[in-house]
Amino acid sequence: MKILIGIPTHDNRIHIGLSQNLIQIALKTSSKGDDLSIQYPCSPFISFNRNLIISQAIKDYVDWVLKVDSDIEVPQECLYKMIDEAYRNNAALLGLAVKIKSIENEYACAEIKDGEYVRLKDVGKKIRKIDVVGAGVSLINMKWLRSSGLQCPWYEFRDGKKEDIPTISPEDWEFCRKIKSKKGKIFLLPTIETIHHGLSYWHHNL
Repeated sequence: MKILIGIPTHDNRIHIGLSQNLIQIALKTSSKGDDLSIQYPCSPFISFNRNLIISQAIKDYVDWVLKVDSDIEVPQECLYKMIDEAYRNNAALLGLAVKIKSIENEYACAEIKDGEYVRLKDVGKKIRKIDVVGAGVSLINMKWLRSSGLQCPWYEFRDGKKEDIPTISPEDWEFCRKIKSKKGKIFLLPTIETIHHGLSYWHHNL
């Protein structure tokens, strides 16, 4: 099995907790005999970085892409648990529950209600289908992506407006919208702990 870990950065730095995660994953994949590669695209443009990762995955014909943002730590080994759940549920995309940097205690995932995206404040305790999930810690089924016909750019921001007030749809939510347009399944897995680091940190604990 071929696996690519993609970590988009804007300054060539990652959190020390993530570097420890990568060592754990490298040891685990080595023990299983799987082929692991890691890519760190660096630019100020997050959608460009994310698209570079997918482009490399297609070129290398990998089976799974694990995307992890440079400021997120996953205290326990997550890769094979995510692959198992994605395979079991025939998921195109599976993401972990990551809290956004906000005092509102919200997560980087949402459901569509009355035509609007509503961020979740309670993610529950079981895997669930969802409308959009952030790319913070997300697993892409590359077999599904190759067969879907989705073309580059996979990630892109979309400007809009609501009552003449400018709005923007994040690049990872747009990727989810494109997946759903091709009947792909998106899942949220809230049973793995994540820590979103910043000036403080936003902890999804179990």
